[in-house]
Amino acid sequence: MGISRLILHCRNCFLLSPITLFLFFGESLGEMSIVFNTTYSPPIKIAEDSEKVYSVPQNQIIKRPIVATLEIDGVRVTAERHGELASLPFTVESVDFDVYRKISGSVDQWKKDGGVLCQWKYGRGPESDDSKYVCGENERTTTLTKDLRVDNGALSLEGLFHYHSSIHNLPAKRVFKITVTLPNSTTVEKATNPVLVEIPAWTIQFSEEFPSKVVANNSFNISLKIVDINKNIVTSGLDSTAIVSLKISSEFQTQVKMTGPRLISGDGGVTIEKRASTGEVTFSNIKILDAHPVLKFIATLMKPEDTWVKSLNAYGQFHDGVRWWNQICRSRCCFFTKIQSHRGIKGKGQHCF
Repeated sequence: MGISRLILHCRNCFLLSPITLFLFFGESLGEMSIVFNTTYSPPIKIAEDSEKVYSVPQNQIIKRPIVATLEIDGVRVTAERHGELASLPFTVESVDFDVYRKISGSVDQWKKDGGVLCQWKYGRGPESDDSKYVCGENERTTTLTKDLRVDNGALSLEGLFHYHSSIHNLPAKRVFKITVTLPNSTTVEKATNPVLVEIPAWTIQFSEEFPSKVVANNSFNISLKIVDINKNIVTSGLDSTAIVSLKISSEFQTQVKMTGPRLISGDGGVTIEKRASTGEVTFSNIKILDAHPVLKFIATLMKPEDTWVKSLNAYGQFHDGVRWWNQICRSRCCFFTKIQSHRGIKGKGQHCF
């Protein structure tokens, strides 16, 4: 008989807070708690923009899972030792940080205005077609409950992201609260350290100082800015420090050559890459080695590496499956593959424009 079954049927069992479990013959099982893995959970201090892992822009999947263990007196619960307690159901809820701390007058405005917590649930195998999106529903839009169960004492949450159709009330400081339901319907809960839900990039723009003409073999600069849906520069957050690449459009790559710092050669031609700072980036000392009457540059805002997304069309599947994605999908769908912006220059003689 599993321990959880004994708890349900014994008359002399009782609960203390923090939760303490007892067998019918009086032996204490000890204090039950949820313990987060320090590597696979939000850190105490939110990282700098370029180093953020759990504090990501709105509508972007967190690239690392949240992992915790269910423990009794500091010892992990296992099926061998604790029976059914090792496979209990649990939920995860995204809660405003001040609301969670019960700060007087605090309101979860992000949720109130339509915010939703979602999860990209992966299939069992690398070729599985069972992967899909799951989101909070009805009155519990920021709570996930579907198919979440402790696995031999371990809790794992992959593919979480905060969805909203607007960028109001950002950045939002929130915590993930995990609640495990015990066999007698009491619960154990614990929240992560806070994360920031930040303003997402919408596109990139060439600056107004884009050169009207350049001379072959002479250095020039190209500047770009990362902007949100309202065309404001994204000055903070992970997207503000995204890597931007610059290259000559493919139709001109066989006719002209480009040089500059941090060149990367590949099948798509020569590319220059540089990390943005506070939403802006400048490529300096670029040279065009061959004169040509028409030339076009393409700039690309690279998405952060996301090792937990099975395929690049994952977000496309979310768009297809969720009808209320609205206008943001047109940008984010591009963003999670590539956001590209282009601008041409043309001229005469020894000048490239």
